[in-house]
Amino acid sequence: MKIKFKFLFLAFSTIVFFSSCGSDCELTTLEEVIVGEWKLSLGDNNGEIEFLKGGALSDPDDVLLGGEIGGVKLDQKTYTIINENTFSVRAEGGSNFLETEFDVESFDCDKITLNIIGLNFDMKRK
Repeated sequence: MKIKFKFLFLAFSTIVFFSSCGSDCELTTLEEVIVGEWKLSLGDNNGEIEFLKGGALSDPDDVLLGGEIGGVKLDQKTYTIINENTFSVRAEGGSNFLETEFDVESFDCDKITLNIIGLNFDMKRK
C-alpha cells in the first residue's frame, strides 16, 4: 500500500510540475494583452506606462504622448483599441488635446512591438 501511495504521489507531483511550466498566458486579442504595466524606450524617451482596463492610461513620463499647449499640461490620458493592429492615445488638459495612432507590428503576452515611422520599438511587460 505504501508503494502505491508513493507512486501516486510521485505521478501527481510530476503532472503538477509539468503543467505549471511554460506560459500561462491565454490572452489572444490586443485589447486583452495591452492591459497592464509596460516598459518602453522610444529613443531618448524612456519610461513606464500602464494601460488600465476601460481605456485609462497612466503615462507620467510622457513616453507615448504628452506635453503642454498654451501652458496647459496634457495629463489626462486615454487609449482606444482600433483593431488588432492599431491603437490610439489621447492626452488632454482643459479644452486642449493631442491624439495619435500607433501601429502594432506584433504582440504576445509579454511584448508589444510598435512600428513608428518605419522603426520598431518594443513595449515589454513589467
